[in-house]
Amino acid sequence: MGMFDSFIVEIEGREVELQTKRFDRFLQVCRVGSLMAGAPTGIRVYFDQIRLDDRGKPVYRDEEPGETYTVFVVLAYTVFVAYKPIKGALTDDVIEFQITELQTTWSDSFHLIDFLIRTLAEKQQQIAGLERRVGRALHLIDGARKTRAGETISHHFLIKDKGLERIEKGDEPLDVIQAALESDQPGWFEPDLDPSKKDRFEDHRL
Repeated sequence: MGMFDSFIVEIEGREVELQTKRFDRFLQVCRVGSLMAGAPTGIRVYFDQIRLDDRGKPVYRDEEPGETYTVFVVLAYTVFVAYKPIKGALTDDVIEFQITELQTTWSDSFHLIDFLIRTLAEKQQQIAGLERRVGRALHLIDGARKTRAGETISHHFLIKDKGLERIEKGDEPLDVIQAALESDQPGWFEPDLDPSKKDRFEDHRL
């Protein structure tokens, strides 16, 4: 089959992979908000027809039972911004109407900018979450090394790290680190603060 790129879409509550050889064919896997390398600039709408079985898996043989879907994919300046699955094999007139409608929608600069800003914010949150996980993992690795060397692990003032406590109790460090990487929670026992001492301007301070 050769190299290809993929778009991940959702059809009937299941993730489906649409493969294409139209772009750079670097085995890119694009979800909404991702860049597709090799895509042309401007607002571009593409479509594909796919048959799925009752488990949501692609069907390639005509004799096998399956439901046909026509899936439209929208790229705005190389960003995968939207997709639209429609049940059935559509006629040429309906396909043309859908392409025109999607192009019109995403040619609205306010609509596009709003999407890009929201996507950027989501990506920043994802990056921040990954940085927290990596930071915690490095902290736990340092704690595990100190424990192995017979040193005392120092906790942050008034805050105890649950992962470090597990390591001190003898839990397998790799299990503790794996748990930290799989969770976006800080992993600390935070002290109870007196509500009466809450800063009334906390939400407004930089």
